[in-house]
Amino acid sequence: MKPNPGHLPTDAMGKRVRGELENGMPFAGWPADGSGACNWRRTGHPFEIARYEVVA
Repeated sequence: MKPNPGHLPTDAMGKRVRGELENGMPFAGWPADGSGACNWRRTGHPFEIARYEVVA
């Protein structure tokens, strides 16, 4: 898995991602961009994306 860069990663554009939140919870199948997309900002919140991988 790759670390969250703090902005939409180019390899994830138009795709779905899975990974782990800062609090250790896994997530799967979230859209990386578009309607209902992930929030890639890094603010120190426990529910933000820590690591991700592109799945589709």
